[in-house]
Amino acid sequence: MLPAFYERCLQTAERNGFPPSSLRHFSVLFSAPAQHSEYPGILFLLAAKGRDVLAGIMIAVSGRQAMCLCGASASEGRHLMGSYAIHWEAVKLVRERGCLTYDMGSVSPGADPRHPFYGMYRFKTGFGGNIRHRSGTWDYPLSRSRYSAFRNYEASGMKFSE
Repeated sequence: MLPAFYERCLQTAERNGFPPSSLRHFSVLFSAPAQHSEYPGILFLLAAKGRDVLAGIMIAVSGRQAMCLCGASASEGRHLMGSYAIHWEAVKLVRERGCLTYDMGSVSPGADPRHPFYGMYRFKTGFGGNIRHRSGTWDYPLSRSRYSAFRNYEASGMKFSE
């Protein structure tokens, strides 16, 4: 079902104006090394009506914390609110697993409709909870020369092969 989820990721990215990740980016979460017990558990949930996948999410569970790594929804059938259903199921599922927190991920800094993440802000604040602003994701290179080569490659706009 990963290709169906990925198609929803492409639709979500296009709809919200951000660049999509590659299919490989998601499939590596389910590769053999990622299934090793020292890694957090990855949950993959889909909401569907019949054969139509409406929405999906990937959640990392580590100890008593859960974090939504990626969420996506189909452009058609959004009125069926698959994203709401899937996140509610996720909340119940991670609570059953003993999690005390469920981080739904990025939102805009405030309720500004002009911000590109405002739709996510509106959606996620509808569940209640608290907004926690963090400094974002940071890279910690282990090899400066390899990291520099990677950043140059990434900045060139070239795509990694699948």
